[in-house]
Amino acid sequence: MAAMDDPLAGGDVGDDDTYEFNDLPDFANERNKELHSVLRNMEKEVVALGAEYEDTVDRIKTMRDHLKNVEHEQVTTQQLIDARVHEIEGEDHLKQLAERERARFAAELKKHGN
Repeated sequence: MAAMDDPLAGGDVGDDDTYEFNDLPDFANERNKELHSVLRNMEKEVVALGAEYEDTVDRIKTMRDHLKNVEHEQVTTQQLIDARVHEIEGEDHLKQLAERERARFAAELKKHGN
């Protein structure tokens, strides 16, 4: 269906030159004119809602992408924290070993010094 044949395919719905069936014939009664006006307003609403829908879809995609980035950053940060905790545990272990060695040296010095 060509854009000219579809009253919902872009353009301003209120523009009489854009759509083939926007004008009613002179012999249309008041009821037909009223229905035509209601129809045109509904077409405008459909176009507006379609644009709003597209904006919402784009916003959801952006938010999902952002969520993926945040989740990735959270995983990376947790890995850094885990690595730092492991490093601290290793330093504590080395500190304990150094303290034991110092105590051994102190005991040997006391034993040989007396």
